[in-house]
Amino acid sequence: MALRLAQGLRNSLLGSSSLKTLLDGGNIRVYTGAQPSSPLGAETGTLLVTVGATTAGTGGITWGTASSGAITKNASQWSGTCGTAGVAGWFRCYDKYVFTGTDAAGTSVRFDGDIGTVTGDLKLSSTTLAASVPVILDTATFTIAQNQS
Repeated sequence: MALRLAQGLRNSLLGSSSLKTLLDGGNIRVYTGAQPSSPLGAETGTLLVTVGATTAGTGGITWGTASSGAITKNASQWSGTCGTAGVAGWFRCYDKYVFTGTDAAGTSVRFDGDIGTVTGDLKLSSTTLAASVPVILDTATFTIAQNQS
């Protein structure tokens, strides 16, 4: 699967904002089921965990410095406590405004990706998550390929 960028994110990137500026302060939410066909659509599945930059998952994530066409998470811990047990299937990364639901206007700054243990846009040690157990993202990288097809 490929990352799916919302129209609002693409428009902002083509304007005057960097990905780091747009996504710093946001969070990543992990859901069950299949990734929606578009990040403009409403979230599907069950919300399992919201990942932020504190152990409680309440602070916003921040990204590091871009290099070689990629940006990685900064040194802070990105984690959250799983609220409901389930199998992680996909995630949505939001900006600090966390616009949820259908985005008919196409202005939300967010992107979606799939989850796996070996492959996937977001890799976890296990996709089976247990309630009340912390989920920690040790690594996160957003890459823009040099050659787009």
